[in-house]
Amino acid sequence: MIHVADKRPVQAPSTQWWVITGALAPLFERIAFTFATLQFSNLVICQQCQEVSNLMVDITVGLDIRSTMDAALINEIDPTMSI
Repeated sequence: MIHVADKRPVQAPSTQWWVITGALAPLFERIAFTFATLQFSNLVICQQCQEVSNLMVDITVGLDIRSTMDAALINEIDPTMSI
């Protein structure tokens, strides 16, 4: 940071970038932890699915994401359908 403050290089991240990066760092740590956990050889598929589900809940809560779809409709989506 001293180098960036003294030299002020053109490619230096802005103050806003550091704030956003600091805010998202815990989310990325949570994602990395989940992927590390998924690599355990003693986890069965249902445990892996639960880990991913827990991650999705943490992301939606952490980013305050709300679905505009009814929960019943989400269960009816064809998983083979691509967007």
